[in-house]
Amino acid sequence: MSIAIKRLCITGTPGVGKTTISLKIAKIMGAKYIDLGKLVIKQGWISGYDHARRSFIVSDEIAGKLKLYLTKFEKYVIDTHYCELVPSECIDMVVVLRLRPDVLFERLSMRGYSSKKVCENTLAEVLDSCLISAIEAHGRDRVIEVDTTGKSVDCIVEEVLKLVSKRERRIGVVNWLQEIDYEFLLKLERGLQGP
Repeated sequence: MSIAIKRLCITGTPGVGKTTISLKIAKIMGAKYIDLGKLVIKQGWISGYDHARRSFIVSDEIAGKLKLYLTKFEKYVIDTHYCELVPSECIDMVVVLRLRPDVLFERLSMRGYSSKKVCENTLAEVLDSCLISAIEAHGRDRVIEVDTTGKSVDCIVEEVLKLVSKRERRIGVVNWLQEIDYEFLLKLERGLQGP
């Protein structure tokens, strides 16, 4: 399969499979794999630490620094759940991986995240947060949405590469609010109150 795209960003809520899919696609493309979260820490592009969320705060200057860093590579795949941090001129397409919220909830719980963090991330998936960020930052014509629920890694990779090679815009693939029940939403709301 010939892939004309050289600069790809793969995003989604934590736990949807970004890293696994990004690594495999980067290998197939012969591209540099970039974990944006690790890169930000390694390069010191941080301005502080959020103790409540247990995460670093990204420097306001990241766009310029990242743009300069990316000039080193002809082809790359960026793995991040903050695709809005990547300058739009530095990528050709954004792939937003999605996962049914109840499956995501279980996956994140198994990672040992706090109840609050599990619920925050699951609610972000329910409300299309990463998809909305991708569209706002990079435009509808460069966003591809892929539902990963119940699919093997190879199946997801094949689907992504097929869509990317055609430069096929695809959004509106899922509507989790139609698929989850009210009790699940209440469970998320209660979880947000926890530590």
